[in-house]
Amino acid sequence: MKRSLERMTQHHQGQMAMMGDRHAPWMTEVMRQHEAHLTTLGKRLAALEVELNASPPNSKLVAGHAREILKACAGMSAVNGDAMPHPKK
Repeated sequence: MKRSLERMTQHHQGQMAMMGDRHAPWMTEVMRQHEAHLTTLGKRLAALEVELNASPPNSKLVAGHAREILKACAGMSAVNGDAMPHPKK
């Protein structure tokens, strides 16, 4: 998961660099939301890793971090799904 997050972050940064200042106004909000979800996801993955390395891991904390990771992923999917209406609709 950590490796996937790193690749998503690199992809996001690449898109931002490629677009520069010439993106549409609605993209600014979409990219801001996407970046917020990536930040949340990174923090939750780090917390999950710490808890999993604890001796013994607290199952309630592990479940809580996993739940928040899933929420962040769902939030990212929602942002991407509503980003731009399809031109043929």
